[in-house]
Amino acid sequence: MGSVPLAADQQAVRSLAAAHAIAPGVRHEVVRLSVIRSDAQHAQLQVTDRMPAYRIVDDAGATVRTVPARGERTFHVELALTPAGWRIAVLRELARTP
Repeated sequence: MGSVPLAADQQAVRSLAAAHAIAPGVRHEVVRLSVIRSDAQHAQLQVTDRMPAYRIVDDAGATVRTVPARGERTFHVELALTPAGWRIAVLRELARTP
């Protein structure tokens, strides 16, 4: 299964690696999660998350850039069970909360 969200995340990691940089502590904080539908192979969720500010640091540990916090955003998420485990198959933004 080709996952657009996975491909985007992999590209972001490749870009950081090419710049000899990392983003320590970067994370999503789930604010709300609702299961819309699920079975043994698929799940549909509505997820509201936010992302605190984080730093991009070079291989010497110096801050290259600070990424500002992102407020709450709500997504429709479809998960699929693969041989490698649960993976995001669809990720669609529904709403932003100012």
